[in-house]
Amino acid sequence: MISALGRKLQNLRQDPTLRRWVIARLTGCVKPPAPFTAHVPPYLAGMLPLPIEAPTTSIRGAMDNSQPSGRVRLVLAGKEVAVDATHIDAFFAASHDDLETQLSVHRFAWLPVAGDDVSPAWINALWQAWGRHNPEPDDTWAWHPYTAAERAINILDAAAKYGWPAEAFNTQQRLTAHTRAIAAKLEYFGDHNTSNHLANNGRGLYRLGVTLNLPEARKIGFEILRHEALRLIGPGGTMREGSSHYHLLYVRNYVDVWLAATQAGLDDDAAAFGAILKPMAAAARTLALQGGLPLIGDISPDISPAFLAGVERGNGHWVATRPATEQNLVRALLTGAPKMDPSLDGWHRIDAGPWQGLGFVPTNGWPPMPGHGHQDLGSFEIHFYGEPIFIDPGRGAYGETGEAALYRSADVHGTLTIDDAAPAPANKPYYPETFRRRITGGAPVVTQDQETLSLTHTGFQRFRGIGKVIRQWTFSADRLKISDAVDGNRTAKVCRTFITPLGIIIQGSTIELRSEKYAFRMHCDADTTIKTDPITLWHAYGHGREGTRITLTSMASLPWQEQIELEVLR
Repeated sequence: MISALGRKLQNLRQDPTLRRWVIARLTGCVKPPAPFTAHVPPYLAGMLPLPIEAPTTSIRGAMDNSQPSGRVRLVLAGKEVAVDATHIDAFFAASHDDLETQLSVHRFAWLPVAGDDVSPAWINALWQAWGRHNPEPDDTWAWHPYTAAERAINILDAAAKYGWPAEAFNTQQRLTAHTRAIAAKLEYFGDHNTSNHLANNGRGLYRLGVTLNLPEARKIGFEILRHEALRLIGPGGTMREGSSHYHLLYVRNYVDVWLAATQAGLDDDAAAFGAILKPMAAAARTLALQGGLPLIGDISPDISPAFLAGVERGNGHWVATRPATEQNLVRALLTGAPKMDPSLDGWHRIDAGPWQGLGFVPTNGWPPMPGHGHQDLGSFEIHFYGEPIFIDPGRGAYGETGEAALYRSADVHGTLTIDDAAPAPANKPYYPETFRRRITGGAPVVTQDQETLSLTHTGFQRFRGIGKVIRQWTFSADRLKISDAVDGNRTAKVCRTFITPLGIIIQGSTIELRSEKYAFRMHCDADTTIKTDPITLWHAYGHGREGTRITLTSMASLPWQEQIELEVLR
């Protein structure tokens, strides 16, 4: 308790916005969130607790129950591990430094990407070993609702392909126990603090309910999926959590339940899921640039972005794991997806000749909370003829300290900071919108035409002597101009950061950026200090490649304005 109190006091010392909120709460200037009952969404009133149901299923056949031999490599969150056939139980007894790696063991997260590399005999043996270590639902991470839902779905998919592992009825009974474990601890924490996890709880209940003929579990899962879509998905079709990868992940999740409903002949359910899914898929197409999906915000440990790429069109690796009939169904559904405008949710894209750009501008200026967004305000990923030039580095691990915190900060995003402060404070789920507006002013304003994109925000007004910030990107065939202006009446350190996968050479006030195909020259003002340092460009949870961070620093007498020009050399 002392350490918890110490952390809270330290947070208060380090976070002036949090101190202002505490004072406002103590003086009654802001109200607390509306009261709620944890784990019980209001729309499920009268449906919980989940009654005991007996499983039945149309899946027939038994999975290969022979003893596997040798070793198998399994892909977990952030690492690969080798499992020896003579020590399978050790796989579940081992501990990992990263909690997400540990959870991926319990989620059987390696199963969707395993393909034919992991035989049915291995799947069967691993499922039985997991059961020996976790015989009954409890309060450990192994039975956390999100983890239980992921594990159940992965086992259901394997059973549909290979037959039931272990003894069929025992496995079905154990999976039925998953429904009660999920429903008892639904991840609902009020309208202000409920994340995407609740929708995945619903996905697990729905898939189990359909496959095992558990009508009450199916009904609860359906209601969660339907209601959470209304809360999670914005008018532009994107998920309100600030992560391009998580949006793609939930496109996959709604494809998953739509397929389950369609194949089970649940036409009303399928129609409801299709209506949710098609706008999400259409929005995902807008987020993907020619050079790939910009990994803006967190990267989910559940499955790699590369494995999900193309799902929004009914293509790609994940879709290819499904039977041909299912692939055709998904493509037919998504062919009719309506055109969406993700800019309504803060996702702004520009296509200007050979250039493409995408950035996330939170509609209220703050990183989404709860959510998976970073300090993105003022950062745009820029591609040239499909070649990524300036990018978002993503994040390779979760956490509140060290490298995990760094990759969520403004320091590694292509934005503008003042006196080392981010464009918006750290967000808290209990901050009301009135308080947020008081701290950072009105909503950011983005305007664009065919050649220019402009962003104006007042996120730094929380500091004395600083006014609005204007960033403008102007594109032509052979150059990109980035113009920055800061209003105010004092001296301040202004830093502009760029993250690039290209090789760089610094010559005075110019920087050359080179790839195998293209070369660019970046011109800066003579009084700008240029600093470069290595950085990791994450392409999956725990997996990245080398890149470079470029930091341009100016000691600015406000009001101030400067321009950076990126010239195409070849």
